[in-house]
Amino acid sequence: MSFKSQFQSFRDNVRFSIFKTIFDYKAKSSDDFSFSNIDHVIISKLDGKLGDTQVITPFITCLQKYYPNIKISVLIKAHLEPIFRDCLHIENIFISEKRRMPYFYAKDICNKIKAVNNGRSLFITTETIYRPQDFYLAHFLKPTYLAGLMNTVECQNINISKLSNSYHISQFFMDLFQLGHKGLLEECDYYYKELTTPDVKKKWQDMLASKNILAIAPYGASKHRCLSDDTLKYLIDEIKNRTNYDIALLFPKNSKDIRVKFEQYVGDRGVLIPDNINVIDLASIISLCKVMISVDTATIHLASASNLTILGIYSTTEEKSLWDFAPYCKRAIKCGVYPKTISRIERQDLNPYLDKFIEMINKD
Repeated sequence: MSFKSQFQSFRDNVRFSIFKTIFDYKAKSSDDFSFSNIDHVIISKLDGKLGDTQVITPFITCLQKYYPNIKISVLIKAHLEPIFRDCLHIENIFISEKRRMPYFYAKDICNKIKAVNNGRSLFITTETIYRPQDFYLAHFLKPTYLAGLMNTVECQNINISKLSNSYHISQFFMDLFQLGHKGLLEECDYYYKELTTPDVKKKWQDMLASKNILAIAPYGASKHRCLSDDTLKYLIDEIKNRTNYDIALLFPKNSKDIRVKFEQYVGDRGVLIPDNINVIDLASIISLCKVMISVDTATIHLASASNLTILGIYSTTEEKSLWDFAPYCKRAIKCGVYPKTISRIERQDLNPYLDKFIEMINKD
């Protein structure tokens, strides 16, 4: 570990200890935890991750289905607002674009959240790392119960990650729901909700030239979650030569040059996707595809919600890190690869899986 990394780790530990000492609000015991006794559920989703938003949709839709009188508030980044407003139909949305939330800024937001309903509340933090802003939020909200994924804070009286033997985050949150529900759930309650709207989906249905689309999402958040150029060319060639699917390339917004290069490589089998789409546009486009090849990033979860046939490429061979697909997404293959160096995923890593996958999609 470099000196810089050691210093940053030391700094973060000191910061955590200071905030824990000053602001560690003690929530009550979870022994009597029940959604029938809760007036207000507050969800903090400040990491801005689209994929993790998708996989907690079963928890939110179950709350709405079984406890319609509970008020739900979410604290999120601005780019996720259309999803929570238009797809999940949550009225009480609070936006924070602060990377680090100052004391009085957090206090003001919490006062606005408490104005929605100041009764018995459950505050849920969805990140695996408990940050100073989480201490602020718990301190000012003073919830009846506090649930989260980290067990080193005394106020967090419901540790979501300890409720489940499963690694998958959607199961963590559904186990939290089951803990407070005390009743039986239907199989469909575990399904992801598509993050689309009828109007947006209809718009893209009319705009997309092909009805037989295979989407490829080659880039994830980190370098070792990305396909190399050679691997992407290899995949495109295999799909063009061995299937009758048209190909849509799903690149991040900041990849214009590489996107244009590969759109030209795909040629007349390509389905062009604009680079100025929002998150609901992206989910709607994916829902209209038939097949998805994706590295471990949000597109894999959006495709699961629409029950596509999926080849999921994970930059690890550890079973617990190979996230499952949505419960009803049965036609999927998990490809676990781990580059020997922290570099992009190469074609030889995919060879054992690709033949099986192409055989599967050619039967459709």
